[in-house]
Amino acid sequence: EYNGSPNAQAYDAVDKVRARVNLPGLKKGLGQKEFREALLRERACEFGYEEVRFFDLIRWKLYNVFEKQLHGLHVYKHKDTGEYKFVPYELTKYPRVWWTSGFEPRWCLSAFPSVEINKGYGLVQNPGWE
Repeated sequence: EYNGSPNAQAYDAVDKVRARVNLPGLKKGLGQKEFREALLRERACEFGYEEVRFFDLIRWKLYNVFEKQLHGLHVYKHKDTGEYKFVPYELTKYPRVWWTSGFEPRWCLSAFPSVEINKGYGLVQNPGWE
């Protein structure tokens, strides 16, 4: 990314993960922004049930995504025919209180324990946690 676009090593790393599930490699020639979006999408698929996406979005400072409407998909299987029915829905039952008041940038970094700061070896508290 140093030159504004990903190098062959970056493509190889992503393509190796995609090859494990028989997906084709990423389209070559992506710019930095497009490659990062593709990488974030890959990580969302790869770590879908490992609670990694939340921290990826914070690390990449994409916490505005938390304000978007949540969607889901109910999947039903007919007991006699075995056919599947897919019903999309919007998640409205549970209020998303923790981010409706606004996500603060200080949450991108955790606070250091005060006992560590008070040891006197030069550790300074992260911004917003003073």
